[in-house]
Amino acid sequence: MENEEELTDLLKEKLDLSSMTFIEDRNGLISEGKVYQTVGVNRIFVKVNRKQGARLMFEGEVTSLKALKNADQVRVPDPIKIVDIPTGGAALAMEFIDLTEISSQHEVLGHKLARLHLHNDILRRRSLAKERTIGDYERSPRGVDKFGFDVTTCVGFIPQPVTWSEDWTIYFSNLLEYRIRLIELEASSVVDKEIARQVRELWTDILRFLPGLFRDLDIKPSLLHGDLHRYNAGETTLDGPVIFDPAAFYGHSECDLAVGLAYPGFSNKFYEEYFRQIPKTPGFDERLDLYKLNQIFNYWNNFGPKQSQRAIDLMRKIIAAHSG
Repeated sequence: MENEEELTDLLKEKLDLSSMTFIEDRNGLISEGKVYQTVGVNRIFVKVNRKQGARLMFEGEVTSLKALKNADQVRVPDPIKIVDIPTGGAALAMEFIDLTEISSQHEVLGHKLARLHLHNDILRRRSLAKERTIGDYERSPRGVDKFGFDVTTCVGFIPQPVTWSEDWTIYFSNLLEYRIRLIELEASSVVDKEIARQVRELWTDILRFLPGLFRDLDIKPSLLHGDLHRYNAGETTLDGPVIFDPAAFYGHSECDLAVGLAYPGFSNKFYEEYFRQIPKTPGFDERLDLYKLNQIFNYWNNFGPKQSQRAIDLMRKIIAAHSG
């Protein structure tokens, strides 16, 4: 493993910088985080992950950041470059934004997140309106009509399936199925295998009524952050709220609220402002339990079965609501 000086020299060379000095660590749960002073007063932030598969994770993050930046609704850091580390893994250099924990900007973030979720449909409707004006149609940004994403994105370190689908129910059930299969594959002890068996049995029951939870809904693809919670959001004095560490895809807007509600951190003002822009539709709370389940499964995939009982209890709650 390279030392700090060797990593700095590698980054300096690959980023074509004349000056680069390590300032401080700002580590996360999945990757190391490092702040560097570069030319003049400029700083950059570098995420480092030394595992195999780090480049795939960072490529998904870069594409996610670019999609969110192009939507121009919520501030995100600009990605600069992915650098492969010879001893293993990769580093992602990006714009440094000096953030504090989100506190005064919850309401503003709720507004901006709703605008982000509405943005793709606005593009779709504009495209339809301009179809007969060839020049305008060719030049205008076009909305996305399906659910999915162009590249694999990772929630934590775990890749998630993003193959395009025209049906949200199919897309989302495949996402949950994928996470359950990972749970089954990782189960090695007798206890863990029994827990995985219970999850599979409960999931089979849920599948019988899952389509009904989405029936009669006009679900339009929205660009989602994909892993939005209070530790992936911050604020600045000048720019207001900032979101980062995305695992983007186009999906049902409600799905983007689930991690923040499964692991609370955003204030009531955040949700009140969001729902002023995008009101709840019938069945919201029942679907939210499913979306929370997805997030708990993802936590399980990344960090082990610490919340297995929480997942099983939530599955039983979902089934009980539809029994009889």
